[in-house]
Amino acid sequence: MKIIDMVKKASKTLDDVSNKIDNFINPPKKNAVSYTVTTYTTTYPNPYANAVPYNVFKDAYIKNKAKNYPKSYVVIDTETTGLEPEIDRIIEISAIKYVNGTPVASFSQLVNPRVQISQFITNLTGITNQELANKPTIEYVLPYFFQFIEDYVLVAHNMPFDIKMIACESYRSNIRMCENKLLDTVPLIKRVISPTQIPNYKLETLKHFFGVNITSHRALADCEMCNIVYRHFLTLNEHKNKKLVLLDEETGEIIELDKKDWN
Repeated sequence: MKIIDMVKKASKTLDDVSNKIDNFINPPKKNAVSYTVTTYTTTYPNPYANAVPYNVFKDAYIKNKAKNYPKSYVVIDTETTGLEPEIDRIIEISAIKYVNGTPVASFSQLVNPRVQISQFITNLTGITNQELANKPTIEYVLPYFFQFIEDYVLVAHNMPFDIKMIACESYRSNIRMCENKLLDTVPLIKRVISPTQIPNYKLETLKHFFGVNITSHRALADCEMCNIVYRHFLTLNEHKNKKLVLLDEETGEIIELDKKDWN
């Protein structure tokens, strides 16, 4: 091979090495592919945006709590879309008027809450969105309800919840809230049924305790059950100095307790 050819070959080899090093350090740009990334933001409505102010309902029960136990009264109950009075709505409101312990009149009305109720509420109460679609809204129902209850003492099982619901619906409807005296049967029944006799004081549990066959989680039926609870309290309260005889289910032992010993 001639010297000139050897020089050319060496030069070409050096060029190839130089190009490879250059390509390694500064790789050639490939055909760029452009992507457009679109970001979607889902905005959920804030359920508290139009919540009723806390001061509207916070003392609804305490400020009108009754101090005696009348024999003439009105039992009330509500079914609702949820458990937060400031944002949830009434879907059924009922009342039964008792004079000297005897029922004399009743009131019951399904209410269109202007929102869809959940499947959970439908399963619990049996009330469907279809049933409520053509019912009156609360601003048309409350005046008739307030007219029905007059100035009787109101009785309910877990009264703080029911009266707060009614207070919030009155506020939304721009209707003056009732000022009836109020009784809650939950603390009352705790005074006459020992916790050793019953796992809890829910109305459903008390229904089984008393052996009563009444539908649960419907407002009018719950009024009937609440009255049974209240009448039971009244009966035992009238005999508060007598001993209560309990049967210990585990040992079969008969136990006598003064009612004043367990509240």
